[in-house]
Amino acid sequence: MDAAELLLRHLSLVGRAATAEELEIYAADVVAEFPYAPEDHTRRLEGPAAIAQFLENIGKFAEGFRLGDPAIHPTADGCIAEYHGDAVFKSTGRPYSQDYISVIRVESGRIAGIREYYDPLRVLRAMGEID
Repeated sequence: MDAAELLLRHLSLVGRAATAEELEIYAADVVAEFPYAPEDHTRRLEGPAAIAQFLENIGKFAEGFRLGDPAIHPTADGCIAEYHGDAVFKSTGRPYSQDYISVIRVESGRIAGIREYYDPLRVLRAMGEID
């Protein structure tokens, strides 16, 4: 599986529980980082189980989460993807609209690293933490 296919499988897990087989796209020591995450929000995840739980939890706080088709740019060791997402935060009823950039690093046919960039102010507004 190439980096683009791995990325698409990763994104398909947003908002739902993953099977053990689906988690095989991740290296055992995979790390996901969110450099722009607001204070007191998730900034780093280690291991497939932590990433799977994080992705599943999105469905618990965001209703109707939809991701657009990513523009995928191959790199020497993975890919960079640009995509858009929309949802409504259940706790506030506020809309959430976000543009993402994910940098995926692949080793031995599995995702070894994820760095996801987004506008943290959009998260905070949708959660009602700021106006």
